[in-house]
Amino acid sequence: MAKLKVAIIGGGQVAETAHIPAYQKRKEIELVAVMSNDRQNASKFAQRNQIPNVYISSDEMFKRTA
Repeated sequence: MAKLKVAIIGGGQVAETAHIPAYQKRKEIELVAVMSNDRQNASKFAQRNQIPNVYISSDEMFKRTA
C-alpha cells in the first residue's frame, strides 16, 4: 500500500503539538512538506519535525508534492 503524502500549511503550535505527533504515529502517512509565508520559521519547523520540503507558496507546494 502506498503511503498517503501529507503537507502542512502553517507551522504553528497546533500543527506541532497536535497534528504532527498524530501523523507520525501512523505508518501509512508520510509528511512531505510544510508551507508558510515565513521561510525561516518554516525551515526550523521542518527541521524539528523531519519534514523534507519547505515552501512559501501553496501553489508551488502542490505542484511539487502531488
